[in-house]
Amino acid sequence: MNVFMENKQMPTLLGEDFGTGRRGRGRPRGPTTQGMETRRRLYATAIKLITARGWQRTTLRDVAREAGVSAGLLYRYFPSKRAVVLELYDQLSSEYAVEAAQMRRGRWRDRFFFALTASLDVLRPHRAILAALVPVLVGVSDEGLFAP
Repeated sequence: MNVFMENKQMPTLLGEDFGTGRRGRGRPRGPTTQGMETRRRLYATAIKLITARGWQRTTLRDVAREAGVSAGLLYRYFPSKRAVVLELYDQLSSEYAVEAAQMRRGRWRDRFFFALTASLDVLRPHRAILAALVPVLVGVSDEGLFAP
């Protein structure tokens, strides 16, 4: 068979049947609905365990066991506990950005008060996990808030 001959069984390229638009075998590229739901479930489980047990006493293997998945699957989504905290940071930052976008022009004092209040409103529902993380964020000299 050469390129000048018509072939209904043309080889696939990147998982799609050439010219038909149908997906071939194998995993779909990019995030899937199931993958995003798994990630959300693993994140929620990790946050719950860190909140209940604390940072030091929670392992990712504990999270995998609690979520009913293999450690390998968990590590695909969260390669470390730090990745879970960074996800929390991203979530809180996104929520704050939505609130801060509603800030109006005005006096500096009013804008500062708005920003502070919006920040506290975003953090309020997450007090328990933030309290569990305070010893790590403040107390660890090489990684905490006061690291070099």
